[in-house]
Amino acid sequence: MRGAAVARLVQAGEGCAVNAAEIRRWDLAARARYAYAPDAPGTNPWRSFADDVLAGRAWRGQCADLASTVLDLCDRAGAGLSGQFRLVVIAQGTSTPDHMIAAQVDDASGVWIVGDTFGSEPYPAEDCPHTAVRYQRMEEAMPDNIWHVGAPWTASSGLS
Repeated sequence: MRGAAVARLVQAGEGCAVNAAEIRRWDLAARARYAYAPDAPGTNPWRSFADDVLAGRAWRGQCADLASTVLDLCDRAGAGLSGQFRLVVIAQGTSTPDHMIAAQVDDASGVWIVGDTFGSEPYPAEDCPHTAVRYQRMEEAMPDNIWHVGAPWTASSGLS
């Protein structure tokens, strides 16, 4: 995904200062010592374990934790929040919205799915096997907690 469609995703401001290789580096770094572990019943905190990744410590979490950790690492590398998104999706082969992934825009207007526990590395958004239900721009996460319908790169989201 390139050009005008992605330009509308990223609002004027911080921009996206990481390239595709850096996005891949941070996604793989987050996965290097990661072990999937479901949350306790009735809980679903979305935590970043970026400090553990940077310290070389092993860590455990669920899909939202991996997605949050990769976005945090990319932000610390200079990506900026304007090109970062969390997505609640219906995972391929299922029928309920119970999986979280993240999307990171690179410096060449490419959109990458990162932190997907169903995969082993980041991949282009156009190759996403899941169905997006809603998404959140990271710059809108606090304090307003705004969510939008669909995916940020589809007509149904109202952004493209």
